[in-house]
Amino acid sequence: MPFETRFDPETGILFAIVLDDFTLEEFEKGLQDLAGSAEVPASVPTLWDMTRMDFHLMDNNRLEHMLEIRLKYPARGRARLAMLVNSRLQFGVSRMYEMLSESRGLPQSIQVFYDRQEAVDWLTGA
Repeated sequence: MPFETRFDPETGILFAIVLDDFTLEEFEKGLQDLAGSAEVPASVPTLWDMTRMDFHLMDNNRLEHMLEIRLKYPARGRARLAMLVNSRLQFGVSRMYEMLSESRGLPQSIQVFYDRQEAVDWLTGA
């Protein structure tokens, strides 16, 4: 699995850490696992920590394929999603994903952050 998840019942946030680059098949398998999880309700906001990921392979074509896969699993569609990044490239690509998600009509509210605490605050409404 290219990412690890941990649900924090205190904050009500699912923390997901992307450990490495991933194939589209791994991405789909991960979404399947999350969508089918009895432990994590579909409405739980998620912080995706993507600071370890190599974004040099991400392009518009790959993002489009990821969105096609994402559309197959609408169960978590309304959960807030924060993306934590640490470079301008990661920020730019993540914002592209955010905008493409909106253009595809995904109801999920997505924001990209450099600061972990700001992301947590946004997810919890603090």
